[in-house]
Amino acid sequence: SVDSAPKWGITVHDSHYGLIQDNVVYNTRGAGIVTADGTESFNVFDHNFALRVEGSGDFAPRSGYGGAAPDPGGEGSGFWFRGPNNYIRNNVAANADAFGFGLAAGSLDVVHIPKFKGADTSHDAETVTIDTTSAPVLEFSNNEAYGAMQAGVAFGWNGTITNLRAWNTSRHGLTATPTDKLIVDGITVRGDASILARQVENPTGVWLSNYAAKTIVVRNADVQGMRTGVSSPFYQEVRAVEPGRGDGSVAVEGSYFRDYIGVVIATAYSAGAEAGVAVKK
Repeated sequence: SVDSAPKWGITVHDSHYGLIQDNVVYNTRGAGIVTADGTESFNVFDHNFALRVEGSGDFAPRSGYGGAAPDPGGEGSGFWFRGPNNYIRNNVAANADAFGFGLAAGSLDVVHIPKFKGADTSHDAETVTIDTTSAPVLEFSNNEAYGAMQAGVAFGWNGTITNLRAWNTSRHGLTATPTDKLIVDGITVRGDASILARQVENPTGVWLSNYAAKTIVVRNADVQGMRTGVSSPFYQEVRAVEPGRGDGSVAVEGSYFRDYIGVVIATAYSAGAEAGVAVKK
């Protein structure tokens, strides 16, 4: 267990093939459990609990990235991942200022990762490169976020989200900004009645916010007690006839909504005016 760390609770820094398991991180500032550089690869984050995480603000030194912009990993997340190349499963985050899970760091472009276990990453011959702009998160499954936080998960890369649970978040269960393709297969969101009672609030189960993403599929969602179940505020450029199977589409399949509005997706458009939004019962 880690209690009251002044910045990050557990930090994985330029390390690979590790196992971070069965830890409790409590009352930290900045973030609870972190990958710092974005090169970290093939680590498994399994069955950890991070709770009560404040944004670092003036309480912690900057993390070394410099500049006038906000400190990366300092906004207050239970888990914060600088890069996508890890396995994240069976974790719980509660009561964080910003996100339960922050996987939305800006692109690092091309990074070097180890070619094999035990590789010396200071030697180019023992590394391979990945483009973090398009690389998917290796696994994000069976995670849960709840309590006083803006979003359960902020997901800024490609990949598949499986069996996510988020409840009582103030803004979104899932904030998704994939660069290309994202599948959300199994998400359960429950709203906070006290937030929903304020008419100025617009809590949303799944918020899709990157108009450049080509294919997004949300299936087996169960969203209740929110203002909106699934919302995509940006237009989608359509280049595929079959929604959910090609470029430029949003598909919502096999889902249940008990909210003010079930699905809101901006009108799709293209030169040929093909439809690009599908809602399947």
